[in-house]
Amino acid sequence: MVFIISFYALPCTLCFTSFVLGDSLVDAGNNNYLFTLSKADSPPYGRPTGRFTNGRTISDIIGQSLGAKSFPPPYLAPNAQADAIVKGINYASGASGILDETGFLFIGRVRLREQVENFEQSRKYMVGVMGENRTRDLLKKAIFSLTIGSNDVLNYIQPSIPFFGGHKVSKTTFQDFMVSKLTIQLKVTNLLAQYLF
Repeated sequence: MVFIISFYALPCTLCFTSFVLGDSLVDAGNNNYLFTLSKADSPPYGRPTGRFTNGRTISDIIGQSLGAKSFPPPYLAPNAQADAIVKGINYASGASGILDETGFLFIGRVRLREQVENFEQSRKYMVGVMGENRTRDLLKKAIFSLTIGSNDVLNYIQPSIPFFGGHKVSKTTFQDFMVSKLTIQLKVTNLLAQYLF
């Protein structure tokens, strides 16, 4: 599992916006808006919030400890873009992984590549509302959280799930492939957020 947080050195209480990408460990309810077998809006998940927890996700807990007054809404929720400037947005989706193939048995999920594309759309929205310079300043002060990779590993060790065209590859080859795919997504996100990582 990969867990990355990047934030600017200023106190977050001055300008706290967070952008969350990842899997079910940090999904704030995006899967509620998808046709998927990976949902958390009914028992045994406690309150039907769409989170795969009985309340807050790890990104919510970290955000609160850094001074956040509210949680970033799920990207797929109505009007989420309007909240992007104040709260940030949660793009995470249960069953997703670093690799596009991860979680295909659950039918619907927002792949990491698509989460990065959704962040690009949010950035365009912010530029349209605030302009390029103010958007760049906001993103420099924002917290970016990426929690992903556990589903990739689970899919790799599950023999009934065909990865790489049904061919079993070595652990080292699989790890190298995941790292190369993750590196590509981090570079794209970095460019969109103007060199944060």
